Amino acid sequence: MHAAKLLKQLPENDKLHFYYKLCIENEMDNFFINRKKKAGTNHLQQKSDSLDLFFIANKLEYWCDMLNRSNVLNIDYDYPLMEEIIRLIHSDKEKYLSISAIKNYYFILLTLKEPENEIHFFQLKKNLSADSSAIAENEEKVLFDYAQNYCIKRINKGDSLFLEELLFLYKEMIHRELIYESGFFPASDFKNVITIACRTKSFDWAEDFIFQYKEKLEPGIREHVFQYNLASLYYEKGDYDKALELLNKVEFTDIYFALGGRSMLMKIYFELNEHDALNWHLDAFINYLRRNKLVSKYQYSVHINFIRFTRKAFQLKSDTEWKSKKELEKASKKLIEMINQTKEITNKAWLEKQLKKIMKED
Repeated sequence: MHAAKLLKQLPENDKLHFYYKLCIENEMDNFFINRKKKAGTNHLQQKSDSLDLFFIANKLEYWCDMLNRSNVLNIDYDYPLMEEIIRLIHSDKEKYLSISAIKNYYFILLTLKEPENEIHFFQLKKNLSADSSAIAENEEKVLFDYAQNYCIKRINKGDSLFLEELLFLYKEMIHRELIYESGFFPASDFKNVITIACRTKSFDWAEDFIFQYKEKLEPGIREHVFQYNLASLYYEKGDYDKALELLNKVEFTDIYFALGGRSMLMKIYFELNEHDALNWHLDAFINYLRRNKLVSKYQYSVHINFIRFTRKAFQLKSDTEWKSKKELEKASKKLIEMINQTKEITNKAWLEKQLKKIMKED
């Protein structure tokens, strides 16, 4: 039996396990019916049970994908039987949640349906933290991606506690080698790891990570990604001299790192009160945005607005010597309001932080 051979190759945590079990039980049921040996066989019940489990496991996965896409792409889907299946699982958790293929997508579904209830996320995290052999190999990264997306949504809503959770998930993915694409550490994920580590003040770990995983980066962009992230680490630690040294000695060819590097230089010159260097850099940045054909319309817009408000904020910062505290507070609040009304802008939180510092200056 072809299905029997395939079943032996599949662990019980794989949804296809139930499909092939269904096929086997169906063949066995037909075998006994044709020979009129109905008594003592339970293949019909097992066939029905296998179909139920195969259906439930797949529907949970599909519903998660549908809910996720509806959030991202603003598409409406129909979800017949969703609530009934949720109630069925809830009515017999011992039975259904003992099956990994059902358990993980069940909790992902609940995080998507009830994002305010963090209990679902922590149950999913507990499942992912357990023995990885309990998770189908082809689904492990997908499950971690769902968990990461939940953390990112909570962080974007101001829940900074989930920064630690997101870093934990990245560490797990790195440990299990789920992060790699075609054998290399993706530059975007490398950057995200450092950003999150810095936001959680895990500076020593971040520095060790940069040097340990440098060689895992794609050779063509390895040095640029390494230099950028090391500079980012130094910037976050307040070691501006080291950050400047790294940023000024490398010419970024990748557009995303080029924009990020130039933005970082802006922030450093601003915070060091380097008036001439900042103004020269702002003008050079504008010329770069106008002349570089790789810069998209959106990238141009968000960075031009960042430059515009950085210039205004620095002018206000320069006025602290002669303007009263009341005048500075009024002007800063007005500028923060303008920034918040601007839809396309990058580094918004940093700008607001600098303006709040200006308001506090005596």
